[in-house]
Amino acid sequence: MVIVLRYNGDPAQLGRCVESVVSDASDSDLHVNILLVDNASTVVPHAVQECAALHANTVSTLILARNHGFAGGVNQGIAHSRGEFVFLLNDDATVEPGTLRSSVDTLRGAPSDVVAVATKMLLASDPFILDGVGIAVNGRGEAFNRGLGQPDIGQYDQSEECLGPCFGAALVRRTAFAPDMVGPLDESYFLYYEDVEWSWRATVMGWRTITAPQAVVRHDMSSSSRADSYAFKHRFIERNLLASVARCFEFRRAVAIWARRWPALVKGRITGEFPKASGGAAFDAVRRLPSTLIARRRIQRRRRRSDDHVIAFSLDEHTFFDPVRYLPQRSMKALAVAAQRHADKRTDESVDDRQRWRALAIAARGAHSADAQRVVRELAVSLDERLGPYVDAAVGTGLNRGTTNRTG
Repeated sequence: MVIVLRYNGDPAQLGRCVESVVSDASDSDLHVNILLVDNASTVVPHAVQECAALHANTVSTLILARNHGFAGGVNQGIAHSRGEFVFLLNDDATVEPGTLRSSVDTLRGAPSDVVAVATKMLLASDPFILDGVGIAVNGRGEAFNRGLGQPDIGQYDQSEECLGPCFGAALVRRTAFAPDMVGPLDESYFLYYEDVEWSWRATVMGWRTITAPQAVVRHDMSSSSRADSYAFKHRFIERNLLASVARCFEFRRAVAIWARRWPALVKGRITGEFPKASGGAAFDAVRRLPSTLIARRRIQRRRRRSDDHVIAFSLDEHTFFDPVRYLPQRSMKALAVAAQRHADKRTDESVDDRQRWRALAIAARGAHSADAQRVVRELAVSLDERLGPYVDAAVGTGLNRGTTNRTG
C-alpha cells in the first residue's frame, strides 16, 4: 500500500503525486492501493476526496479530525493499511517509472533484518541535483540527507546500507512498525526528525536499511512548510535533535552533546538569530525529558549496535544546500566530493573510468584559477555532459564548503 499524507498541500501537486503512482503501478504487475491521509487540512480541505474520486478503484481516503503532525498522520495511515509493505510518499513528490517495482524487489530480495528501503530522491526543481539517498547522523547528533545538493553523477547508484530512509519516499515492512520490532513513529516529535529517530532507533536495535538507487523520486522539498519561518523549523529541529540524542546515543556522548547544545539554546534566547525559537526549544527539551528518558531505557535495553556503527554512515558524507532559501549550493567542492565518491564506490565500473573520476575530483579541489576551471570543465563534460552547465554555475558562485544540516 502507498500512503500519502497531506496537510494543506497544493491540490494540483497531490494530483501529480497520485497520477505518478497510478501510472507506475499500471506499468508493473504489482497490485497497488493508495491511501490518502488528510491531516485536518484547512486549505482546500476536500482535495483528497476529489483526488480519490478520479481513481475510485485504487485510491481510498482517511480524513483525520485534527492535525496529528507528520508522525501521527503516518501512524494513522499505517494503522489503516494492509499488505506486506507500505510505501510512504510525500504529497509533494512524484515517482519515476519502475520505482515501485525496484523498491519491492530490493526489499523482497533482502535478508529479514532489512526493514526498509531508501529511494534516490532528486530535487523536482532541478532533477540533476540530489535531494538525498537515505539519511545519516553525525557524531553531534545532526541528521542530513546523504548527497543533498550534490550533482547526480551516479555516485550513489550501487545499493548499500545506510542509517535509514527519508520518509518522504520510503518502502518499509509493515510489521516493522509493531512494538516488538522498531515500533511506530514517536508522535511527540510532531514535525521534523521523526523519521530520523525511527531509523536511528531501528539501527541501534539491529535492524537495517538499504538503498534502491533505481527507485527514483522527484521531490519538491518542504513545499507544505516552506512558507513557515525558519525560526518555526529551528524550534522543532533543535528540540527533537536533543530528544533523539538522549534516546539513542550512548550515555557519555548523549550527555556531552546536551552539555554543549542546551546552554547554546539558552544563550540563543538572548543573543541568537532566533531568540524565541531557541528559548522554546530549550524549554521543550527539558519539559519532555522525563518521557524522553523512559523511551531511552526502552531503546537502550534492546541495543545491539554501538554509536560508532551509527556514526559510520555519516563519514565522508557532505551536503551542499541552503536550508533557509531551499537552494543547492553548486560549487567545485560539491563536484569534487561527488566525483571522489563515484571513484570510490562504483566498483562495477572499469579501473580506467574510476581513475578519470578520481582525476576530476583532484582537479576540482584545486580549481582556483580560470585556466584550472577550464580544465575541470573539459574533463567533467567528457565524463558526463550534464556537468557543463553545473561547472559554469559553480564557477559563478565561488562556493567551496558543504553543510550537514538536516532539511525536511
